Amino acid sequence: MSPHEIKLVCASWNEAAPVADTVVRLFYRRLFEIVPELRSRFRTSMSEQGDHLVAALDELTESLVSGETPCEIPASIDPRYADAIAKAWTWTLRQELGRKAPIATRKAWRTMLSTPAAAPLYAVAMGELELAIA
Repeated sequence: MSPHEIKLVCASWNEAAPVADTVVRLFYRRLFEIVPELRSRFRTSMSEQGDHLVAALDELTESLVSGETPCEIPASIDPRYADAIAKAWTWTLRQELGRKAPIATRKAWRTMLSTPAAAPLYAVAMGELELAIA
């Protein structure tokens, strides 16, 4: 990712983080509309799941800034789910941030979501991994 893309991703998450509960709710609502069968994969409450997703997003953006790789997760994610997660996430940003999530920001997120560093985020978003919540 370019430094500019990293800046866009981190800035948009910083904008969204204060309203993380709303962001998480919108994200999962959209994700379950796209791929309803994912709902049955979750073993925790959606509140806990939201906390895990926020922790994954925090870890991911921190790793982008520091240049460190987040925890490694095997990248065995069904491409259909990966695409649905990327679509749901960029839709959520557009809904919650509006003009603060222009096309360039959504493209930067798509670029980031196509990197191996996004594997933990995908695993959390699909309910396959629970990150320690600080």
